[in-house]
Amino acid sequence: MKRPAIRVILKPLGRDGAYAMQRQRTIWVDPRSRHPHHYLLHELIHLENPSWSETAVRRETARRWKKLSWREKAELLRMFGRAKIGGDEE
Repeated sequence: MKRPAIRVILKPLGRDGAYAMQRQRTIWVDPRSRHPHHYLLHELIHLENPSWSETAVRRETARRWKKLSWREKAELLRMFGRAKIGGDEE
């Protein structure tokens, strides 16, 4: 049985006092944060391992970021570089 897709929402989170957060299979990332790509990876690891401590998730985030190729890192960075904040019109 397939699990539902993970939904990623780029939205300013200043009022929530967070750079990213997740609930069930939805992740919110503040695209204005200094490292939104890093926060996305961090929240994905939380989804994969809900019982892990914050310290364990931080270590795994650092480990996985180091393992990503430059091409994979560039794709993540490009994704956020082209991100539109809710309500922006072209």
